[in-house]
Amino acid sequence: GSNSRTIGARFNFESLVSDKIKFGMNMDASSRNANNKDAMIGKIIGMRPDYPAYNEDGTINTIDLYTKNPLVELLDKNESVSRNINAAGFLEYNFYKFLKFRSTLNAQYQNVKYDQFARAYYEGSVNSGKQKDSQSYTIVWDNLLTFYKTMGRHDVTAMLGHSVERTSYDYMEANGSNYPDDDILVNLGSAATRGAINSNKQSSSLVSLFARVQYKYNNRYLFTGTFRTDGSSRFGKDNRWGYFPSAALAWILTEEDFMKPLKDIVSYIKIRASYGLTGSQNLSYYSFTGYMGSNRYN
Repeated sequence: GSNSRTIGARFNFESLVSDKIKFGMNMDASSRNANNKDAMIGKIIGMRPDYPAYNEDGTINTIDLYTKNPLVELLDKNESVSRNINAAGFLEYNFYKFLKFRSTLNAQYQNVKYDQFARAYYEGSVNSGKQKDSQSYTIVWDNLLTFYKTMGRHDVTAMLGHSVERTSYDYMEANGSNYPDDDILVNLGSAATRGAINSNKQSSSLVSLFARVQYKYNNRYLFTGTFRTDGSSRFGKDNRWGYFPSAALAWILTEEDFMKPLKDIVSYIKIRASYGLTGSQNLSYYSFTGYMGSNRYN
């Protein structure tokens, strides 16, 4: 009884506005409707083969608390609808052949809705329903200034960048039980017993500045140096920024004259040493502070 239907579309566009300016954008969107009946397998296994599926009057046999007729599970609702949009646009400007600037804006949006309804499956039980609506989005704005030039035996690439990221998530859910029937009055407002109602909203931001220099001499001696600093709202205000430097040296031995007689035996050897610091903001929302909440009694 399960099914899933997805419709998707994609759009890509890129244009050279002039010799110096390039513009582009791409977008993909999808919509998915799903009907989840995975619980059917467990209900089929739990049903004794000598139990009749239907009563003599043609109604579905409601057995007992411990055995749910798979036909009731088949009629239960467990549907979801999701919408996804990913979009990006960039603008690139070439000041000179060796210097260019690129600004990119990315956006992601997702909306998911769940609609569940469980029928009364034995004499004396009650039906119940639950609905949830959630949405999330992420916006990232990147700016990069890149320098790249070869001067004789010297090859230099340098980059200076700035990035801003914003994420947000919110949802609302509610449930109820004791609906008047199992087919028509199944909206939340028709539930005689109102269950829990909950909503929440969370958001965070990340700001980054970074730079990188790569230098190669005579195609065999390499140096890379990077530095970045990141400020995340997932940390407390007194300890929100981190600083992460790194450096690396490398030597391509196979480019040296004394290694050329061994080219047929060893095609490529590089020795590399590096050191750096890294960090992570993989924390839950607002974990740096205390929470205040409320509960219902009676």
